[in-house]
Amino acid sequence: MRIYIYREALGEWTEAAQYYDEKVAGLGDDFTDAIVQAIERILRFPSAGADLGDGIRSKIIAAFPYKIIYALVEDFLLVLAIAHQHRRPDYWRERLHR
Repeated sequence: MRIYIYREALGEWTEAAQYYDEKVAGLGDDFTDAIVQAIERILRFPSAGADLGDGIRSKIIAAFPYKIIYALVEDFLLVLAIAHQHRRPDYWRERLHR
């Protein structure tokens, strides 16, 4: 399965990693490692994420208050957002209409 990460999701990932690294040196790398591990789990068990409707799922990122919002389309894993769990719910839905 191929992975496509929306540009906005990459920006969210980078911004959060930088924020964590400013708080504690190396914590941004831990955040990135947690995202990579979550994506690997999604690839192994794509249907295990919470069903958000319309073919969208979410996977909580271990040890951080973030989740990966994703969809499976043909042989692609589409990462729509790296979303904070307690801020702006559903802001990423506008990305579905591309």
